[in-house]
Amino acid sequence: MLKDVVIKKSSFSYITFLFFCSIALIPFSEVKFSGISLANFFFLIYGISFIMLIKNKKLIYAVQLLIRERFLLLLFLSLLLSFCWSIDTHATLYNIMTLFGTLVFSMYIVATKEYEDFLKLLLVYFFIFCVINLLYVLSGAGGIETETNIGAWKGLTGQKNRFGFILSIGFIVALIVLISQRKLKILSIATLALTAFLMIKSESSTALIVTTIAVILIFSSKLLKLHPYLLFALISFSVTLLIGFLNFFESPAEIVSGTTGKDLTFTGRTDIWIVILNFIKESHYLGYGYNAFWSSPIMTSRFVSSIGFETISSHNGYLEVFLGLGFIGFSVFLFGLLKYLKLSLNLIKKAPRNKSYLFLLAFLVFLIINNFTESLFLLPNHLLSILLFSTCLYLYKLHHPEITKKKAVSH
Repeated sequence: MLKDVVIKKSSFSYITFLFFCSIALIPFSEVKFSGISLANFFFLIYGISFIMLIKNKKLIYAVQLLIRERFLLLLFLSLLLSFCWSIDTHATLYNIMTLFGTLVFSMYIVATKEYEDFLKLLLVYFFIFCVINLLYVLSGAGGIETETNIGAWKGLTGQKNRFGFILSIGFIVALIVLISQRKLKILSIATLALTAFLMIKSESSTALIVTTIAVILIFSSKLLKLHPYLLFALISFSVTLLIGFLNFFESPAEIVSGTTGKDLTFTGRTDIWIVILNFIKESHYLGYGYNAFWSSPIMTSRFVSSIGFETISSHNGYLEVFLGLGFIGFSVFLFGLLKYLKLSLNLIKKAPRNKSYLFLLAFLVFLIINNFTESLFLLPNHLLSILLFSTCLYLYKLHHPEITKKKAVSH
């Protein structure tokens, strides 16, 4: 089953690192074994990635790719500038360093792996992730919610929605590999079955909805011969039809809340958003500094006094970026996100026979939708950040094959 996936030492390090990233959806610096912070593990991996780029003579190529790509450079420039007016400079600097390390790791992946090989690697990773989490729950060691959402599976991630998000990406990867690379059929089907089963057990309605949308997107594009404009027209029509169906009833909000298992305020999220918007108005141009707001005792105290309870994020990725980077940084980020969404559509249109390119579009759609209810953008030491940076770099690389050709000629 794994014979078509070349598992070298470097590949094994990818899988291991991605696994640790996925179970570390809370700040990894808080987790310690024998008094040693696991944040040190990340810095070790980042350092090894940088050394391997030098050893494999890929550093110059990776840097050239980053410079020509521009968006990520502008993004990190915005992050660095936010340090100048951050309300918690220590938190901002530390998080910029760890996020930059995540970028270095992504550069190492893109510089040393072809896109199709990266998808194979992700497939193996998600299969391993599912098996380990399944065994963990079945062993009785934990992995099941006992306080809220009692009985829902959360695996090693500590929270059912976090678990569901990762499984959703795994399902998308397995489905795309299945329709694009027939040699990995058995592994793909096994991963599909495991991710679907665990997603249902997680009882994460958001993950199930987003996965359903992604599947419709993938198969609609296939039926429409991957024409992106017609695809968008179909999606728009479907959404309009759904809204019209809900408006037919007296209380459509009750239908939505009943279907998803959430209250009418998205389990209190809208209350949080209103308070966060008021804070944004106080510093709307520059923000409070990258990842500084929630580490500031003064700001968190003001937040709690305004809303009456504690939380660790805005529960909205767009508001979170705006909160940290202000209008200027948010504009840079949003422009880049939309730019790569367009590039993914153009790539599919340019090479309609290559079904593997669907992952790039599906992942961006996944990220865009999920960040309306969760703060999942620009998380340091995180699987989603690795996938976002890798997606941007791969899209640029695939749109500019002359970079790879020049690299081959120089060698």
